[in-house]
Amino acid sequence: MAYYFDIPFEETLIRHQQKPNAHEFGEVDMRKWWQERDFLGIIPEVKLSMDLSLNDIVNQISNDIAVQI
Repeated sequence: MAYYFDIPFEETLIRHQQKPNAHEFGEVDMRKWWQERDFLGIIPEVKLSMDLSLNDIVNQISNDIAVQI
């Protein structure tokens, strides 16, 4: 199982700017790479929307792992 952040490009840019390596590439490169809803298609993926808090995401992943064990 994998997790897919289903967020708009604009939000992706905002989040990228907060990363330590943000200076390595920027909006121009990211626009070239961007593919809307770029699911893998070979394994199950859980969509995580931008309205989920960090705690919501951690709880969901923790619960998913607990079910797998």
